[in-house]
Order: sequence, then structure tokens, then C-alpha cells
Amino acid sequence: MPIFLLGAAEGQRVGIAFNFNGSDGQGEYGFFQELGATLQPHTTYTLEVEIGNITSATAMNGAFFPLEGFPGYRVELLAGGMMLEQDNNLLSGTISDGEFATSVITYTTGASHDLFDENLGILLVNLNQADPSFPASDIEVDFDNVRLDASPALAGDFDGDLDVDGADFLDWQRNTSVGNLSDWQTTYGSVLEPLGGLQSIPEPSSVWILLGGTAILYRKRSRL
Repeated sequence: MPIFLLGAAEGQRVGIAFNFNGSDGQGEYGFFQELGATLQPHTTYTLEVEIGNITSATAMNGAFFPLEGFPGYRVELLAGGMMLEQDNNLLSGTISDGEFATSVITYTTGASHDLFDENLGILLVNLNQADPSFPASDIEVDFDNVRLDASPALAGDFDGDLDVDGADFLDWQRNTSVGNLSDWQTTYGSVLEPLGGLQSIPEPSSVWILLGGTAILYRKRSRL
């Protein structure tokens, strides 16, 4: 029987971070990938990951896997092994059994950063927390279609539309924490053309380094 109602979010494979019931509270686990790209100045990074909440199903050998509920997840964007930004389980409670939802995190650099030229990394984690509504369920989170976009960021462009104009000044007036007014004054009138830097992270298991979990797989996941 189908374990995702509409199939995998992309291709025929998903990343499976799985453990049997009773393992909750023994530590989180998941996937880490270091990229060849490095953290650069004046760049907005957007990381998108499809998060899957698998449904219960019977395997071809007749074994039943109870997979109701959701153990929680975390997605992190890193540079030099240090976290830049994260989605810490924000979609929990919103993903129905057998469906995927999109996690989106963004991070924008300015003119200086301690981690410039450090390799970017992506961390996908199963929090390994038993769902109190389904304490007897196995513990699995699925990850698919990982995409990282790197687009130029312009100092003073507080609304992110790739130009510096009066709208950015209004944004700064409403919330001065969006940036420095001196950046807006220096770059007023500047315009950047989008580079379209979307990169899809490849599926094969060879690109993944396993963390400390006990049962972590990366394989076809269309049917049990």
C-alpha cells in the first residue's frame, strides 16, 4: 500500500531517519552533508527541504510498521560546522500522515562574517521524540528534494527586492533592527540582477554522512 499518498516529493528516493518504538529520548539522529560552496558576503541563502510524515503500512513480508504521529525534526544551514539558521520543528502538527510539507529557512550575510570562505553544510535531524498521542509508534521522519539557493544581497535592501529605494527606508523606520541606515544611505539607488542560483542537492546515498542514529537509511520509498 502507498506510504506517501502522492509519492516522493522528488524522484524515487527519500532520506529515511528511522528507529523502532521505545528508542525515543535516546538522542536525535539524521543526515549531514558538507557542500563544496562556501559562505560569501552580501548573499541571501534560502534552504528548502520537503519534510515527510510517513503513514503506517504493511511490508511485503507481512510485517506491520506502526508509524502514526510525528517525532519532530530540525533543519539547519551551517558554515564551518557552525549553525547559521534553523527550522526547529516549525511544521510539527501541520503535516498529515502520508504527506510532505516544505521547510524554508533563509540567512543573509553582510560585508563581514567570521565564517566567510568556510564550507556550507546542511543538517537534517529526526528529534526522536515519541508522539504522546501514539506512544507505541515507530519513529521516522523523511526528507526529500533538498534545495539551496544563493542569491546576491544588497546592503540597504531591507525588503529583499534587489534594489535600494524609499520602500527600504520605510521598512527601516518601522523596524530599525532590519539593518543599518548607513547602508541604505551608501547604496541608495543601487539595483542587483538575480543570479538564479538554485542548486538541488543530489539524492544518492553516497553524498550523506550518517550521524549517531541506530537505523538511518537513504533508499527508494514508494511502497513498503
